[in-house]
Amino acid sequence: MLETRIVRYLICLVVVLSLSATVATGADILFIIGDTANLHGGDAVIKHFFERLGHTVMFFDDDEDEVTTEGAAAAADLVYISESVSSDKIKNEIL
Repeated sequence: MLETRIVRYLICLVVVLSLSATVATGADILFIIGDTANLHGGDAVIKHFFERLGHTVMFFDDDEDEVTTEGAAAAADLVYISESVSSDKIKNEIL
């Protein structure tokens, strides 16, 4: 089941990234995850996928404060939020 979900996410990501103008040069991706010390099963796979496409991926903990999160999101070309992130922690941080 987890493998099926990962495949679906990867297909969606390919579509989104293929429509992006930054694909040719590689994007800076902010990857927000639930715990940077303990990766969710699919997070490492998705990070590796992005990197193989030529993108730079930076893991970002969902426990960071709102100002730090907004600044990091503004500096990134794409923000990807893992399913390991609780909506309560991130819902008002990125506008």
